[in-house]
Amino acid sequence: MDGIGKIILEERERAGIMQSELCKGVCSAATLSRLEWSEQNIGQWGIDVFLQRLGKSQDKFWTIVHIGDYELMELRRKLWNYILHKDYEKAEKEIKKYQKCAGKETMHEQFWKKCQGLIKGKRDNDWKGALQSFEEAIRATLPDFSIKKIRNTLMGRDEMQIVLLMVEAYQSIGEEETARQMTKDLIENIKGKHWDEEELAKIYPKAVKVYNEFLKKENQYEQVIALSQEAAEMLIENGIIFLLKELLQDVVWGMECCQKVEERRFTIREEMEYKQLKKQIQVLKEVWEEYGNLPEDSMLYCTNVQKDVSVSNEIMAKCRKLCNLSQEKASEDVCTVEQYSRIETGKCSPLEKSYRALMEKMNQAQERNRFFINAQEYSIHEKMRKIELKINGRETRRASTEWKMVRKEITNDSLNNQQYIARYDALMRHYNGETELLEYAKELEQALHITMPEFESVDITKWPLSRNEIILLTSIANAYYIIGRSAEAKHIYYALWESILESKTNSIYHITEYRLLAYNIGIMEGLEQNYSKAKEILNCGMKSCMLSGRFEMVPSFLYGLGWCLREADKEQEGENDEKARHILEQAFHFGNILKLPSLSNEICNYYEEEWQCKIVY
Repeated sequence: MDGIGKIILEERERAGIMQSELCKGVCSAATLSRLEWSEQNIGQWGIDVFLQRLGKSQDKFWTIVHIGDYELMELRRKLWNYILHKDYEKAEKEIKKYQKCAGKETMHEQFWKKCQGLIKGKRDNDWKGALQSFEEAIRATLPDFSIKKIRNTLMGRDEMQIVLLMVEAYQSIGEEETARQMTKDLIENIKGKHWDEEELAKIYPKAVKVYNEFLKKENQYEQVIALSQEAAEMLIENGIIFLLKELLQDVVWGMECCQKVEERRFTIREEMEYKQLKKQIQVLKEVWEEYGNLPEDSMLYCTNVQKDVSVSNEIMAKCRKLCNLSQEKASEDVCTVEQYSRIETGKCSPLEKSYRALMEKMNQAQERNRFFINAQEYSIHEKMRKIELKINGRETRRASTEWKMVRKEITNDSLNNQQYIARYDALMRHYNGETELLEYAKELEQALHITMPEFESVDITKWPLSRNEIILLTSIANAYYIIGRSAEAKHIYYALWESILESKTNSIYHITEYRLLAYNIGIMEGLEQNYSKAKEILNCGMKSCMLSGRFEMVPSFLYGLGWCLREADKEQEGENDEKARHILEQAFHFGNILKLPSLSNEICNYYEEEWQCKIVY
């Protein structure tokens, strides 16, 4: 027994949750039991609910879905974006499409009823009707739901979001006290669950923001400051931009109230903190206005994205060709050639039994929800996520120390794990100054050879690339470029870029790889003095950060943009001097928000060299 079923079983038992409670409104306890023992796959939507109710993030998985499920995912994303942009007529049309395409699973009913409720409330100002839709939506998966039992009801993040929508509806019809109590109970519910921090950061700040509005009316400024600082810190630590500006504004509101009520001036420390917060709020607002693609008042309804999704028919087609199998040979003893052809072209989805048989023939893992490393202990994946955050923040010493400890917990029993360990070992040795760049590049090549033994001669665009392989290839290209093998570096970069852009799945489902590539290609083009191309690609990277709600790479992208403008400006007689300075100042302040002292100092030093003055804090 392995895979997603085992993870759900172990996390459920660790949390002390009964099967009947976890699967309520989704499937029978018997079906959940078969999933836990790898005897049945219940589909992506049910797995999402189970993981959410357990407080675990889907972002740690590479998920392979049938084309039908992917089309529903895209329809959901499109529909929700119409609502966020207040294009309610288009949203209503998409709801009809969704109702027609979706199956009878309760999760689908919940989604479209939630959408209907928002349209009734936001467009029609019919908040009683909206409340009824929200109640029907939450009872689709929680049939016994009661607002009096919110504190002790097992809910996932999406279900909690509907509770917050119900709060908005109760407020709008004048039932303020009911709304306040519901929010308070929801926060208590959230605090009582053992969360994966990555998942917690997607709901707790939202609940805090809603609760703040009640506390403000009561002038509870100390509580507003405490809750807002806690929630903002959570967003910063997880690199999430949605709602960050709004929570920092609440901290400022609390500080101003405190000063007024206590009839005193700020201390020197408070004055510095106050000015810094005001500057950070200003920079967050400017950057969102420049690169964000959603209205600022929609932040409460946005959820950051960082999961990898691939479509099974695309994976099958690439794997079959790499194995030199004809469609006739691949389908033998599994299905007819005609059926297989329809599977590869996305015209139909295989039965689960057929899918597993086909993937086995192509020497591929059969799990649809795969971890990026084969470690069944969920905690290991959370530890690796934190190490990656430290690497992104250039805290290489701390990352290296933590890696040495986690490395002992990762088994060496699969090619995937061997490659993962080899990549991190090479990375840490290089960051610690133990290897020169040439040796580092060779170690990365050796790591890549574990799963791509002939990568030098392989057409990258036709390979079913994993996230680990994309990151390895990007690191190899980066090393090649620095040691003078620029033609090979360019070839790898643009082959990867094409692979992501030409994929059957939207780049939002490969956002980690997309941003990494956009940054590296943008910097490379800048070094080649192709400044227009560099700015175009770096701008794409910035917009992808805003679209996904992830901003851990924002200071690097802004630094790159400011640098490109400044270098181009030297050839254009100062046309963009002020703009370059302003973007670099934004990069510096974002570095401070994210607590990246190394990057902030680097930006500051470059700024000072170019303009002989310091950035004003």
